[in-house]
Amino acid sequence: MKILIADDHRLIIDAVADKLSELEPGIEFVAAVDARELLERVGEPLDLALVDLSMPGADGLSHIQQVRQRCPDLPIIVLSGQEDPAVMRDVLDCGAQGYIPKAYSPAVMVSAVRLVMAGGVYVPPMLLSMSGRDAGPGADAAGQPAEAARGRWATC
Repeated sequence: MKILIADDHRLIIDAVADKLSELEPGIEFVAAVDARELLERVGEPLDLALVDLSMPGADGLSHIQQVRQRCPDLPIIVLSGQEDPAVMRDVLDCGAQGYIPKAYSPAVMVSAVRLVMAGGVYVPPMLLSMSGRDAGPGADAAGQPAEAARGRWATC
């Protein structure tokens, strides 16, 4: 298995690789520290890409969209410090198979990766637990139209 970890913080890359090495023996990890390198790396054969939402060279979700266009079958999980439900929905709408807030535990990350590698989609519980009014299509957490909340994120 070969996993790409794209994050502008080397400490995050190393910690994620260390934890994900528990998945199975012999996993190969490759890293990207900016959007340009991310787009270069997705040209390699990969089994999974874990991508930071905010990294140098990224403009909103454009780097996620570009990875999806270049590699339509590559599972993508976004790792981000953002916990905005509208952003989470936008990321999943762009074709990512998961969104993991960086505040979540390493064990959750491993479980989410297992789910995605088995063909599932990981949705953060905080997004699922929102009331129907707040989490419904077309509205943000304050009940405002999603387009107003998305701003620069709605690029897909």
